[in-house]
Amino acid sequence: MADTQAGKTDDELLSAYLQDHIMAADSGAKVFDEARKLWADTPYGERIQGLSADIEADRQELRAIGRSLGMQLSPIKTVVSRVGRTLSHLNPLNPTGSRSGLPGQLELEGLHTAVAGKECLWRTLERIAQRDTRINAEQQKRLIERAEDQQNRIMELVLETAEIRFREDKSL
Repeated sequence: MADTQAGKTDDELLSAYLQDHIMAADSGAKVFDEARKLWADTPYGERIQGLSADIEADRQELRAIGRSLGMQLSPIKTVVSRVGRTLSHLNPLNPTGSRSGLPGQLELEGLHTAVAGKECLWRTLERIAQRDTRINAEQQKRLIERAEDQQNRIMELVLETAEIRFREDKSL
């Protein structure tokens, strides 16, 4: 039985929730990839490359969770997701493609915020797993820890580059 006495999961609502997060993950992975390209030739490039790889792995894991629950992305949301991923190529967090000054700061802060949203997803699924055995609570705990680690790594980048970013000579 998928659910305990606490009540049956509303699969339609859960599916919609996961679909929305999948669309966000698709766009987020692209934004992280754009950041990876932008920072590639800096002392921070390798760390952002690692974060980008982690984000892509999380995106794939989220899709696998959806499939394991029998969820299929609706045709409309599939199109919206593709459009969002394409638009993310324009890097709305940093449309000027600048590592310095305000655009670079806002980009890193936006990446941190995106991962915080993903952590909320994992925590929500962990809570649902308490009554719905189709969701692996241990997997969710691992994903929560990974999201916390990613946020810490991004915050380190924010803080390490802040002093440079806010001085007159902004060369990284």
